[in-house]
Amino acid sequence: VEEFSALLKLGHIPPRMAPELSNNLGFPIFNFYAPGAYWITSFLNLAGLSASMALKWSFLLAIFLAALGMYFYLKESFDHWAGYLGGTLYVTATYFATEIVIRGNLGEVWFLALLPWAFYLAKRLSKKSSLLAFGGLVGVLWGLFTVHNIFSLLAFPLLVGYFFTLPFSKKVWWAFWLGAFLSSYFWIPLFGEMSLTQAVKIAQETRYQDHFLCFNQLWSSNGWMFGASLPGCFDGMSFKVGKIPFGMAALGLGSLILYSWFSKEALARKLESIYLATVFVGSIFLMLPLSSWLWANLPLSTFQFPWRFMLLVMFAGAYLGAYFVFRFPKLIRIAIVIPVILASFWVGRKYFVKPLFSLEVYQAKYNSHSYRLKNLSYLMPEYLTKEADFEYWRRFDPHRQESDKLTMEISSPVKTKRPIEVIENTWFKKSFFLKQAGVVTLNIHYFPYWQITHNGKPVDPQKFDKLGRPVLNLEQGRVEIIYRQTPLQTLANTLTVISFLIFLLLVWRHSWKLS
Repeated sequence: VEEFSALLKLGHIPPRMAPELSNNLGFPIFNFYAPGAYWITSFLNLAGLSASMALKWSFLLAIFLAALGMYFYLKESFDHWAGYLGGTLYVTATYFATEIVIRGNLGEVWFLALLPWAFYLAKRLSKKSSLLAFGGLVGVLWGLFTVHNIFSLLAFPLLVGYFFTLPFSKKVWWAFWLGAFLSSYFWIPLFGEMSLTQAVKIAQETRYQDHFLCFNQLWSSNGWMFGASLPGCFDGMSFKVGKIPFGMAALGLGSLILYSWFSKEALARKLESIYLATVFVGSIFLMLPLSSWLWANLPLSTFQFPWRFMLLVMFAGAYLGAYFVFRFPKLIRIAIVIPVILASFWVGRKYFVKPLFSLEVYQAKYNSHSYRLKNLSYLMPEYLTKEADFEYWRRFDPHRQESDKLTMEISSPVKTKRPIEVIENTWFKKSFFLKQAGVVTLNIHYFPYWQITHNGKPVDPQKFDKLGRPVLNLEQGRVEIIYRQTPLQTLANTLTVISFLIFLLLVWRHSWKLS
């Protein structure tokens, strides 16, 4: 958040490279790490909140919007009592708290916040042409498609499947494609330049087979712990949905099977209910060892952890819980909804609290310049340049044992034994005058966005040291290292701008017709 905000202040839009990370060598984190949640949180930061408080308010805002979005979606599908219940079941699910308090996963939490709004606005727009619904859906889809690498990708087929349960609407599909092309600035460089990092290599080291859940973990856990996902049924963190949300979803699934079999229902609602029931059951199946053959034969390994499908279990489960109560007469419905809501908040309250220490201590530990400089890049090592020796670079990780740890302090733009005169040394432009011919090592992790010139002529580095720094044998003269977005990044930005202009044109034409 701090790095993203700093880049926005400097006018680097969209932010791509965090220059301070990895000991001032620069890390292209926002080129590969979904930026959607950071746009939201950094705006809170730029509005006056500290980065730490902006993060807390971002999580709180996501919870509120998730509940409100689910309420509106289920109110549109059923009635407001079903909406109250579904919104509560959604945000009080134990795994929602796991995402915030245990995993601290800002991207996945904002995916949970935006997903019900996408379903709601698509449904509204399919029923009636509305400028507000159209504009809202485009904006929500832009956020949904850039909020998390894996789930934003999953959102494409998930929404396409849902759209086929709705009455056909050209505006829904226009909104879908505009949202997709608005996110071009992220997806095109992600896929086009990922091969320049260590990401594929590191992802292959994660064995999805070690992270399947046992069915009983959805219902209960070994306790509320701040650990990690481990092989087998005894993990260091909780994966339970929560007894109330899971129980209501199971009742909804049973009632859907019985009601669909014995009674007639409007085709649109039946298709929607069957679709989300399939998502619910299918997501549970994909988290269990029973699905290992499917993981082995389909490109699912990019998910890394089967339990990531828990997010869809929570979403579809809240829908099924609302479906269950909607089947009852109004008075019975109210008599069920109110106690379940109160019980959900009572049970869920203890999971949304983490043992606290002061804001001052937190900021000193996690939001200091030293932490960003030395520690932060090692929490996302997959985005290290492929030119580097990964194991050697990891030896500079402050979290390692002292006996196997190296230290690094980089302040100069170049490392060399030859005399130099530093002319400029900023985040995005470095220059120096080499007074004597010889070998120099440029203090940058090399990526193509660094443009290197020697006496005004472009230099294409071919040799790198173990940290992925360019090693050059140069004659006397001036050397410049300037950050510029790559041609692929520029193309992606252009597609996003064009898509935004098309969106404005469509909105203007719609407004003109209304007037």
